[in-house]
Amino acid sequence: MGGLRTTLAAVRWPCDTCPAVPAALALAAGVQAALAWRPYPAAVAASLAWTALGLAVALLVTPWRRWRLLCLPAGMALAIVGDLRRPDAIAYALPRPACRACLTGVVRDAGCHSDLLEDQAEPATIVVAVTRLRLPGEPADHPADERVMVAMPRGTPIAYGDRVALEGIFLPEAPPACPEAFDYRDYLRNQGLDRLFRAHAVQHLGPPQGLDRITRALLDLRDRLADRLVRNLQPGDHAGILLAMTFGFRQTMPAGVRDAFLRSGAIHVFSVSGLHVGIVAAVIGTLLYALAVPYRWRHALLPIAVGAYVLMSGAAPPAVRAWLMISVLSWSRACLVAIAPLNGVALAAIILIGAQPRVINQAGFLYSFITVSILIIGWPLLSTLAADLCERQLWRPRRQRSQRLVRVVRGTTQALGTSLLAWFGGSGLMLHLSGMVVPAALPVNVALVVVANLLIVLALPKILLACLPWTLPDRLAAAAMDALLESIDLLVTCGSAPAGSWAVPAAPAWLTALYYALLLAALAPRLPAACRRLSMALVVALLGLAVWAPWHRPALALVWGADCDVPVVALERPDRLPPVVLHAGTPDAYRTLDAWLRLRGHRQADALVVPWDTRRAAAAATAATRALQPATLVLPESTRAGSYLDRAARLQLQRGGRIRRLRDDTHDPPAAQARWPGGAIRVETTPDRRRFTLTAGRPPHRIEVRIDARSTGPCHLQLRRNDIPIGRCLDRPRHQRRLVTLTLDP
Repeated sequence: MGGLRTTLAAVRWPCDTCPAVPAALALAAGVQAALAWRPYPAAVAASLAWTALGLAVALLVTPWRRWRLLCLPAGMALAIVGDLRRPDAIAYALPRPACRACLTGVVRDAGCHSDLLEDQAEPATIVVAVTRLRLPGEPADHPADERVMVAMPRGTPIAYGDRVALEGIFLPEAPPACPEAFDYRDYLRNQGLDRLFRAHAVQHLGPPQGLDRITRALLDLRDRLADRLVRNLQPGDHAGILLAMTFGFRQTMPAGVRDAFLRSGAIHVFSVSGLHVGIVAAVIGTLLYALAVPYRWRHALLPIAVGAYVLMSGAAPPAVRAWLMISVLSWSRACLVAIAPLNGVALAAIILIGAQPRVINQAGFLYSFITVSILIIGWPLLSTLAADLCERQLWRPRRQRSQRLVRVVRGTTQALGTSLLAWFGGSGLMLHLSGMVVPAALPVNVALVVVANLLIVLALPKILLACLPWTLPDRLAAAAMDALLESIDLLVTCGSAPAGSWAVPAAPAWLTALYYALLLAALAPRLPAACRRLSMALVVALLGLAVWAPWHRPALALVWGADCDVPVVALERPDRLPPVVLHAGTPDAYRTLDAWLRLRGHRQADALVVPWDTRRAAAAATAATRALQPATLVLPESTRAGSYLDRAARLQLQRGGRIRRLRDDTHDPPAAQARWPGGAIRVETTPDRRRFTLTAGRPPHRIEVRIDARSTGPCHLQLRRNDIPIGRCLDRPRHQRRLVTLTLDP
């Protein structure tokens, strides 16, 4: 026993100034252990691993505190209680998952706006707190207390706090087609929502009541400020980007613009994130200091003012997280209590986990807290580096020192170092969740932080100038903001280019955990310098390993079932060339396949084959051409003018891609075939059978796929790898769409 205590004392980590950090980690481990528990071996092992991690965090930290052991069971209890159904849950009242109903509730979505912002569309989905529920054929309402996501009819005027009556249908969410696919049910639960309801009719019952009137007044003020902010700006996406950055309006931004921000690593600028809240807090703090507000009053009022801005901007989760961090640190200073920044971040995490345990599975939660923690841990190293670079100035007499040079060196070192730390802090999650490595994000974010600062600082003067009776000052301010927004467009376009944004296979969870463990070791001040340098070298090596992805093996993916009676095929190439996609399904099947391709590290296809011109099969052809950017688009020999395939062909020609046509073959049975530099396709169609023969590559990487899809019975699949046949027979699912991945063994 004495030897065990000696070993524990040797490996324990001192945490005197930030006791909330191990408590938050143990609490999060308890929540994950409860959420991972399922009655099968892999889930049991995962739950036990989280439990062991929570115990290790509680035990291997000094000074010893007994109460820290309670954090692990407390997290488990929070997750269990959060998933328990209340007696007034909607699930108890519904006779089946898909059911018509009438709801009465209160709108809780701050994305709704007034008529001042006519150019901004109303959100397609809003959050409604349901209070009453009535099913068809029932004379009276049932009490309910749940928050649901409501898909609204187009053009429905709605505002925060309105009491509404909705008629529509509950939509059951099918499970994901594959483990890698996006799970919308888990997404809703992580957001604290229970169900998806599609409303067909909306009736306004009355204005907001109680405290909702205060929130409604703040949101009305936001709408007036936003209207003046975008006045006299150039038409286009500039107004949408500016409103997204300042007030959280994102519903009018095209999907292409949103994807470009994601691929450039600048998605945090697209919405009101922690960066924007930090900038607003700095501006408000500077104003309070200029007004000579006393120290304690200044830090007491700062969270209140920033909280009003967060509420006006829609109370997005990243903004709320940043506000909690700022509030903990500011109020501690107002009370003259010294608190470590990392301890304040951990306290904010404990508050959020206690309010909503499933928040730890949100990507934004992980990005915010991991990145901020890495910045706080690495800041002393940046300060030391800046001091070392300016040390020679201290050797000179005071009169001969260049204070301007010292400020420039320190500011440049800290700006570049902060961007580098933030890039390393987000790269692991970007690899695991999005399958991307974005080296261009480092220079792009250095410039974007400066531009975002200028835009947010100029927003208030621009709003004040728009209130004047003279339009010239407001037009000049709008021109300056247009120039800054144009620079954001340029930076995002450069950062999202293939050279600066690399699509790679998504990294496994164990590699992501190892990456962050090594990154923390590289920044840990207690470790020797040699260990930190070795850890940093291993971090860079892991990034290189993730780009190389030796665990990635080529595969064939099939999506079919439900409304897709013919498989949609994606064939990866053994020589790591872009895949070949045979799109013979419906738009929903393509979306499933597109998510699979992105997680496999593909943004471009060698060929996209659409074998016939029918509405069901070709409805997603334009979206597939735009997303996959195929080098060759294979279409039927004749397409109808104005059809989906005709639009896809025009889009392919506009981007400079090739088009090949399926030519009729005179052999029996009737067939059509086409060739392109990377392969060939043959399509045979009969009343009861459709056969596809897809060939890609050349020896020694030649793959041939033959799919025989009959109207009844199983789907026959035959693979040939370098003329070696591998027979497969797959049953086609009837009631649920499914994605099947077949690994191509070398």
